[in-house]
Amino acid sequence: MYSENFATYENKNLGIKIEYPRNLDKIENNRGSTFTNEGSTLGVIIGNIPLKNTSLSDFRTQQILQLSQTLTNFKITNSKVSDIMGYPTQMLLFNYDNGTQLYRGLQFIKISDDNAYVFTYFAPHIVIFREFLPTVKEMFDSLQLS
Repeated sequence: MYSENFATYENKNLGIKIEYPRNLDKIENNRGSTFTNEGSTLGVIIGNIPLKNTSLSDFRTQQILQLSQTLTNFKITNSKVSDIMGYPTQMLLFNYDNGTQLYRGLQFIKISDDNAYVFTYFAPHIVIFREFLPTVKEMFDSLQLS
């Protein structure tokens, strides 16, 4: 059971359902949904990317390349595969900066059928990242794929 401060978000086109804190703003587009605080300094992005015959390893490589090309000073600090929700799930923990501030990111990648579900959490500074991590874990634990 989730806190009364959480709301349910469902997007049948993306095949996701998740609980999220009511105080986060929700932004939707055709490839995913973003939940951010006021000022967009921290947030969670959930995306569904159609795939054809792509392995988790190959998609992981593509994601790392994309992150390294779009985030300044991108550096992976931890990477592993775990079995979460019955699917092999890639976890990436990384750092990057926006020119003035260090950010930490956490990304989970699940391949299910012919789709990659990508759950990304980002926050400035390690202290803020750790402070909101329990809430993000609650969000991730509530995630349902259809």
